[in-house]
Amino acid sequence: MMNKVNIICTENIKIERLVYIIDFINNHPLKPSDTNFVLNDVQRTNLNILYSKNKEGEMHFFVPAQNYFFTGKPKSIFYANQYIFDENSLYSVENNIKKKTAFYKNGEYGFDIFETIFFHISRYEELYCSEDQLDFHKRMKSSEQLLAKNKVHRIPVVDLLVYYFFKSLELEVKKIRTTYSLSHDIDIIRKYKSTFSSFKSVAKVLQMGLGLSGAYRILKSIVKSGKNPQNDSYFTYDWLFVNSPEFVHKTVYFVAGGDRKYDLFDKDYFKELPEIIKKAKDKSYKIGYHPSYDAYNNRGLFKEEFDKLNRLSGNDIIDIRTHYLRLDLQKTFEIIEQYGFSTDSTLGFADDIGFRCGTGFEYNPYNFAEERAWKFKEIPLVFMDSSLKYNICKDQVDCFKQKAKRFFENNQYGTHIMINFHNSSFDYSLKFNKGLKEFYLQLISEL
Repeated sequence: MMNKVNIICTENIKIERLVYIIDFINNHPLKPSDTNFVLNDVQRTNLNILYSKNKEGEMHFFVPAQNYFFTGKPKSIFYANQYIFDENSLYSVENNIKKKTAFYKNGEYGFDIFETIFFHISRYEELYCSEDQLDFHKRMKSSEQLLAKNKVHRIPVVDLLVYYFFKSLELEVKKIRTTYSLSHDIDIIRKYKSTFSSFKSVAKVLQMGLGLSGAYRILKSIVKSGKNPQNDSYFTYDWLFVNSPEFVHKTVYFVAGGDRKYDLFDKDYFKELPEIIKKAKDKSYKIGYHPSYDAYNNRGLFKEEFDKLNRLSGNDIIDIRTHYLRLDLQKTFEIIEQYGFSTDSTLGFADDIGFRCGTGFEYNPYNFAEERAWKFKEIPLVFMDSSLKYNICKDQVDCFKQKAKRFFENNQYGTHIMINFHNSSFDYSLKFNKGLKEFYLQLISEL
């Protein structure tokens, strides 16, 4: 028999946003299969939830309506207050600071669950962030985002909230093991593309203060690559791409243009690309599009690059992640939907690891302009090698291993983790990469 949870809303809000959250809950992987959430059903059940500013009547459950994110009135100052349920911490999104208190007591919830979920998965704070909250690349700084500011971005706060919401309703919710997806961004196919790039690598090592021993390792790597191009330190594809079928998604994102200093694309990229695509497809990877630095909001440039890459791949590309994780929540998503992509995987931290959307599970992001869900799925990017390696660990491989191991150990249940490793992260000519290949292969085999 199907359990029906009836949410009765008495507030004058943008009802499309509440409907969107109910759809998110109904499609959440942690939801019991025998339960369905409905809105304002005239046939009441024993699971009726009053969603209102004030409690009234004899409802069994009451969620206090906050009337911020569902009313269309932009707010810029929020707090993540801590609530406790069964000795577990849950976090709200509210406009005032509160002391730690109970999440649920005698049928009443401590905060607006529905607006909290909406805030995170819609990326509300990024839509309304100010210019001074953006970094040089026009991305909202992670340090300005609510989850990171409160140091709770490394746990899936939305997935935890959904799970304990079901538990509080005494539904039979199962504790499931975390699932994983694996991806790779191929910004550059090989390190030593020319004599100039080889000398540039030596100069960079000296500039980094790695001394003559560092320069010697680079020169040794150049000679090795010169004897056989397959020995290039970025040419890692034979082992980077894995056969493992356990991943929900396996995707390789390729660039197809770009002439800014942040783009590493060159004229030889397309010459070698068919071989790399074949290597990926032979191990059951999907091919994804990685728009160049300026293409994320430039419809003409986007189309030009995408058409080239799609033809090379056999017109089968339906997945996308932007370069540098640059994103305009409205314009980029409009382009993605227009071209019929099935998934985007851009919503991750560029300078940290963790759950930027509060969830790791895929879901339809929100179209604020038309007050509806976008047609494609977002697979949040949760763990990216470069974010941890360069921004958190400053090229210290032991730090990388320790923090990565701890992160995966702490999130073994109740979410999904999209992982991204670049082919260029394993450059054996640099001392601080020593052991990273072995760590990667072990990590992937143990998930």
